Amino acid sequence: MKELSGLLTIIVLATTILYFMGLVWWKIFVKAGHRGTLGLLMLVPVVNLVMLCVLAFGEWPIHRQLTHVKKMLPPGRRSVFDD
Repeated sequence: MKELSGLLTIIVLATTILYFMGLVWWKIFVKAGHRGTLGLLMLVPVVNLVMLCVLAFGEWPIHRQLTHVKKMLPPGRRSVFDD
C-alpha cells in the first residue's frame, strides 16, 4: 500500500509539473504572437529544441505587426506615442 501511495504521489506531481510547464510555454508563445498550442510542443523531446530555435531565430508575428504599424505612421513620427 505504501508503494502505491508513493507511485500515486509521483504521478500527481509529474502531471502537475507538466501542466504548469505547458501553461508557461503556451503564454510565452502567445506573447510572441504565435498560436498558444505551439507551446505544447515544448513538452516533446527533440521537438522542443526545434521550437526553441524558432522562438530564438525566427521572426515573431508580433514584430511583423509592429513593422506594419510603423510603416503606416506619417513621416517624422517614430512611435504611436510621440506627440
